Amino acid sequence: GCLYRQEVSGPAMKPFAPFMLVILLMWHAYEGATQAYVDSITLDEFPHYLGGLDHWTAGTARVNLEHPPLAKLLGTLPAKMKGLTAPEIPETGLGRDIDTAKVAHRLLIHEPDHREALWEGRILLLFFPLLCIVSVFALVWRMGGATAAVFSALMTAIDPNLLFHGHLITTDVPLTALLLAGAWACDSHLQRPRRL
Repeated sequence: GCLYRQEVSGPAMKPFAPFMLVILLMWHAYEGATQAYVDSITLDEFPHYLGGLDHWTAGTARVNLEHPPLAKLLGTLPAKMKGLTAPEIPETGLGRDIDTAKVAHRLLIHEPDHREALWEGRILLLFFPLLCIVSVFALVWRMGGATAAVFSALMTAIDPNLLFHGHLITTDVPLTALLLAGAWACDSHLQRPRRL
């Protein structure tokens, strides 16, 4: 029931592997934070930002229903803490009657407070690419040892998709990170079963 394990690294790498992971995480966090403030607002972020903001304002999901709310709510938490709210959205059709991209575009382009909140929300979402890297490191350490874990974490950290999209207020990277963390948790439980 457990993942295949084969130690491919010698004992000399084990003490340095966690240190190398920390260096990779610091580098990725720095690059992600830099990208969060430099990148322009993407088309995907408009409906996610409006969906999260409306969820905070209305108390229920009414906009951008096709995506899970966790990343949208986390990404718009700075806006909520600043007291910013979503514009009025008609109750009919659960917000499907409006063009969410146009409403969010007006909100993010013409209101500097919302733009600032978006960039702060991007910083919060940097947690998920870092969780991806740590989860890959932990899974591969179990399967192939310290050297394989460091190499896999490096490849994950420099992956362009994760590096350039990990900070965006979208649901792709958070979902990937949580799936990887879940795989690690399942493998950990299978290694040492304990009662839940």
